[in-house]
Amino acid sequence: MTYIEISKAPNLQTEQRVRKAIQWAAYRVMHKRLANNCEILVEFSDQLDGDAGGLATWVDEYVRPRTFSIEISNSVLEPSTHYEWEDELELTIFHEMVHVKQLATEELKDRYPRGVYTKTYKGINVTDVHYDLAPHEDEAYELQEILLKEYKENGHNLQV
Repeated sequence: MTYIEISKAPNLQTEQRVRKAIQWAAYRVMHKRLANNCEILVEFSDQLDGDAGGLATWVDEYVRPRTFSIEISNSVLEPSTHYEWEDELELTIFHEMVHVKQLATEELKDRYPRGVYTKTYKGINVTDVHYDLAPHEDEAYELQEILLKEYKENGHNLQV
C-alpha cells in the first residue's frame, strides 16, 4: 500500500478525500509494485506561486525517487469558475499524481549536474519550455480528466 502522510488539511473530511484519491490514483497510474514502494507526503499551503493548484516533487533521491511531496493550494477548496469546484481537489491530486508517476519512472527528471538545473521529459530537455507547452504537463492535464471520470464512474463521492 502506498504510504500517505497529510499535513495542514483544513479538516478530517478533506484529509480522508485526499487519502482516498491518492491511494486510488497511485494504483491507477503506476504499476502495483512501484505504487507499493512509494511514499507521498501531502501538505496544504497558501504559498504556491501564481494560480498553481499543486506541485509535485521528489524528496529523497533524484535517481529512482520513491518519496514525493505534493503541495496543494488551499485555493482548490474554494469555488472556482474553471471546473465544478467540488472536483478541483481531485483534479489537482490526479494531475500531481501523474507527475509523481513521471518522476518515479524517470520519464520526468529533475537534475542538478554541476549545480545547473536541468529538466528532461522522456529524454527531451524541457528546462526552458513554457509551462503551457511542456509535454509532461500535456500528459498530466489529459490524464487528470480521464482519471476524474473513472473515479466518479467507480462511485467515489467528491463532496467535502
